Amino acid sequence: MSEPPGDDRLLFDVRRDVARVDGVMSQIIADSAVADEFVRDPNVVLSRLGLHPETSREVHDRVNSIFYAILTNTELLDIVLEHFSDFDTRTSENAPILEAALGRGEVQNSVDIDMAAVDHILSSPDFMRRVFSVTLNDLNARGLLAASHTTQELDDYVSELVQAVVDRRPVSEHPVLESWDENYGVGKEYGVGFFEVVTPVTVGVTVEGLAYLTVYNHTYTYTHQVVERVNDLALRGDAEAARHLKTTGALMRLAGEVMMHAYNITSS
Repeated sequence: MSEPPGDDRLLFDVRRDVARVDGVMSQIIADSAVADEFVRDPNVVLSRLGLHPETSREVHDRVNSIFYAILTNTELLDIVLEHFSDFDTRTSENAPILEAALGRGEVQNSVDIDMAAVDHILSSPDFMRRVFSVTLNDLNARGLLAASHTTQELDDYVSELVQAVVDRRPVSEHPVLESWDENYGVGKEYGVGFFEVVTPVTVGVTVEGLAYLTVYNHTYTYTHQVVERVNDLALRGDAEAARHLKTTGALMRLAGEVMMHAYNITSS
């Protein structure tokens, strides 16, 4: 997928942020202390590294709670897996980019492939409606939103939000259900909205914040295809292969720690 048309302001917003994700995740997995902090306090880390704006401790806590609630929403995960069951991830196109990056101790994926996943979302208003509805009703039931909303209020809001996405309106013009501060809320650029719910669930692992759109989908598939060859090279003294294994291991460790923390805090 090439650059979005100049009048498609929504895709311009999305592509801008997707392009920044790999660099931030590379910084997180490069330092085990930062990775451990990310597990405990993800939004603070994303803010410090420049992916999310700074905010109050109260809003950080709300966003973190939503992050983990979305991770453990199995109904949402099932909807996403069903929608993306026929999506062509074009792993062979992305593999050379990712392999070279892992050899440098970094994570890098094709933005075009990520944007193709976004297109797959935009092609189905019904899918977006289901995702927003399931997400918001679950967060509302768990008491994680700032106010309690009726089912009708949420239904009406979802209809407005999906229409805004279908119309390709920029995120700054999307309807807002809740405003937690200048940048965060439901329908704002950060918190719960097109960026923070629909885009990340394209990986089939429902998390907030774009980070896992590129990182886990492509890297997990790729790793299982090449690990034996890379391990053999590392054992033969290939420094690039050794960095490849270290980076991949750090990424998989982070994924496991995040998921375990999510289930621990939502089941307690």
